[in-house]
Amino acid sequence: MKKKLLPIIAIAFGLSLSLCACANPFSLINSGGKLESVLDPEMHCEYTEGLGYYVTITGALKNTGKRTYSYVAVTFTLYDAEGYNIGTALDNMTNLNAGDSWKYEAESFEWFDAPPASCKCTDISCF
Repeated sequence: MKKKLLPIIAIAFGLSLSLCACANPFSLINSGGKLESVLDPEMHCEYTEGLGYYVTITGALKNTGKRTYSYVAVTFTLYDAEGYNIGTALDNMTNLNAGDSWKYEAESFEWFDAPPASCKCTDISCF
């Protein structure tokens, strides 16, 4: 039965991908530095038999400022079809030099019984 529902779920999930984006473009100004989105976030969901759905959100940030960040992290909140917060996806890196771009791959911390319907960028940290 699960195998017959999987294509239907995948189609419904594909339609929800456009919901996965920050309300405004990534932009962070911090101590004279600036991070901007150069590749919009895109949510991918993978099903593994016996475990469930696992989420990866890909995108890219560019350091358009003049300083190097020793640490950068991007966090997304994941929501189910009813709008409930069901988890988080996160990626981080060290040493993002001025002028460099970073392709992130934020991953969920847990497996889900149903694919998340949407996500929202809820934090970008850097120092």
